[in-house]
Parts: sequence; C-alpha cells; structure tokens
Amino acid sequence: MRMTISTRYGLIISAALLIMGCAHQYPPESLSSPDPATGPFFQTYDPAPEPLPPLDENSSLEDFLTYAELNNPGLKAEFLKWKAALEKIPEVKALPDPRFTYAGFIEHVETRVGPQRQRFGLSQAFPWFGKLDLKAGSAMELARLEVMKTASLATVTAARKKLSLWRLTNGQIDDIVKRRPLTT
Repeated sequence: MRMTISTRYGLIISAALLIMGCAHQYPPESLSSPDPATGPFFQTYDPAPEPLPPLDENSSLEDFLTYAELNNPGLKAEFLKWKAALEKIPEVKALPDPRFTYAGFIEHVETRVGPQRQRFGLSQAFPWFGKLDLKAGSAMELARLEVMKTASLATVTAARKKLSLWRLTNGQIDDIVKRRPLTT
C-alpha cells in the first residue's frame, strides 16, 4: 500500500500537534507550593498526621492557634478541595482520549478491493489551537479561588480562637481581681 503525499503530511502534522499538546507542565510552582504567610495549616497539614501533644498552661497563643487549625475539620475539607482543584489542571490540559474501534462482520461485505471481514479504526480528536490552554487557565483560576477560600477560613478560624482565648483570659483576670481584696 502506498501513502500519498497528503497522507504523509497529515501524519507528520498529527504527530507534531500531539507532541506540542503534551509539552506544558501544570500546575505551576506558584500554585503547587502555597505561600507560607497563609498560616501553619498550609505548612504542616498531612492527611494522616501524628497525634499532637496536649496543650498545657505554658502553651503560647501560637501553639493554641496551630492546634486549632490542624484539628479543624472544615479547614481540612477546604484544603482537600484545593488539592482536588490542583489535580484537575493536568486533566483539562491533556488531549482527549484516543478511540480505538473494531467491527467484525457476520457476512463478508463486498468492497471494490475485495471482501471485508473486519475493520479497525483509531481516531484522535484535536481541539482548536489555544483551547486546551484556556481550559487549563480556567482550572488554575479555580484552584486559586479554592486556596483563597482556604486561607480565608484559616484567618476566620484564627480570629475566633483569639477571641475565645481573650474572653477566657479576661474572665480569669476578672475572677482573680474579684477574689483578691484591694489593699491600700
């Protein structure tokens, strides 16, 4: 079987498009490594963490806040949503799956080159230029949104814990002042 010139060029162009479509690496480094300023949750979260030591009266405010962030189920859920959004970026950047088709004929089909007993086919869809990059950009923006939601929830959690600790310590100070008689 002889290939025509247009078939050869078509195969060369298809191979080049396939190679170019797989050349980008996602996610970018700016998303895969979170900003350390967003809090200790991003720095130390592990899906299967070791048990944390108990807090005592000598613990600092930062110890209490870190403990609260690492044990907050809502914050863990937001963090895992962010990780899932990061995992979608390579998925939307990839080319669609190729399709392999096979057909076996019960009765031989007569064609101009002879009887046809079976047929194989392989096809690959190629999206228009730039479409995969746009999809990847959209997925990256969704991942940025998720990391911002997670950081926002971490900030709200820290503020609530600080307020609770302030109320607790303020109440202890009031109790101490009420119990101790004032001397002049």
